[in-house]
Amino acid sequence: MVGLEYRNKTLNNLNVANMTTIELAEVCQKGNFVALASRNDEDNTRYAVELCKYVNQINSDVILYFSLKAETKDFKRAFPEVLVEIDDSPAQSFEELEYKIKNRNCAAKVSMVVVDYLCLMTAQNTYLSRVAQSEEILSRLKQLSVKEKISVLVLLSMSKYAPPNYSVKKELEAYYGDLTSWVDFIVHVVPDMICCQNRKNGYI
Repeated sequence: MVGLEYRNKTLNNLNVANMTTIELAEVCQKGNFVALASRNDEDNTRYAVELCKYVNQINSDVILYFSLKAETKDFKRAFPEVLVEIDDSPAQSFEELEYKIKNRNCAAKVSMVVVDYLCLMTAQNTYLSRVAQSEEILSRLKQLSVKEKISVLVLLSMSKYAPPNYSVKKELEAYYGDLTSWVDFIVHVVPDMICCQNRKNGYI
């Protein structure tokens, strides 16, 4: 069982402790841009799938799951019960992802887009540093979320070898730049506990 310690449930600073997965799924249904960060990729994907299950219970609209790490057959074998539309095209650019999302959203309402994993996407300007590329992709995902009126869930990798007292904030900024400029909620997925804060109140 994964627990959740969650502060500032809304942008109005409503303090809520022990937020459940279904409550976070409700946050994911309100046009928010949510990032799941973990030192264990498998745990992160499993938690993202759990969120998708709850989102399906709340809203029957389409969930687009961009599985940049696992092929569709492997994803379905691991998670046969989750109802998502999977796209396993590797190393997608933002432009490719945007085109697919807009087309699908025109055909049938998309409630949420999942990007598993952000670091496997490619930026248009490959001359930028990796951090600058990540910031460009994050900013454009945020713009797309607002324009298409969809929620976005991105999965972020962190080092498996960082010491226990290493700052999550510093590590995420080193890999992904200024996340809080674009992401509404940052969720740190760790064994037996999920720590989450919104972008106006920083990191735990």
